[in-house]
Amino acid sequence: MRISDISYTTNLPDVPEPTGKPIPINFYQGEDIVINFYLTFNGEPVTEDKWDIVGTVKKNQYAQNVLWEAKINNGLYKQKPDGYYQVILPSEASATFLSGTYWLVVMIHEKSGEGPKDLDLVVLNQPFSINYSAASPNPGKALDRTATEQTYPPPVMPDTI
Repeated sequence: MRISDISYTTNLPDVPEPTGKPIPINFYQGEDIVINFYLTFNGEPVTEDKWDIVGTVKKNQYAQNVLWEAKINNGLYKQKPDGYYQVILPSEASATFLSGTYWLVVMIHEKSGEGPKDLDLVVLNQPFSINYSAASPNPGKALDRTATEQTYPPPVMPDTI
């Protein structure tokens, strides 16, 4: 017999549902990757007049090298109403990626003078997957590439706590 998880089977007043890791969105190598999202900080939408917004694509959250970067009107586009954005990773860029899971990491930097300290924050970690299809650019040539990215474990390993 399975004991039900009360967080998911019962709506408790004033208790939010616990968040989990987002499910990767699937795309194919060589197609435009379009991801829409909403950014908020302290209950207010993140706007470009108060924040510098940068989106990066990494192979995983701990990778030090950035595979692709987006800035406002160059891969990262403002939508209506405030706080809504769209990242478009062009097909030319996705054609160079190997199949696998990648992370879109969106960081914001508070513009000078907007607060007591200019904050740097990560406000979005969205995984997405790139797969091969019959229409993908020659996936065989990907076998000739060598990986240059370095990854490190998190500072505190969960299994050692």
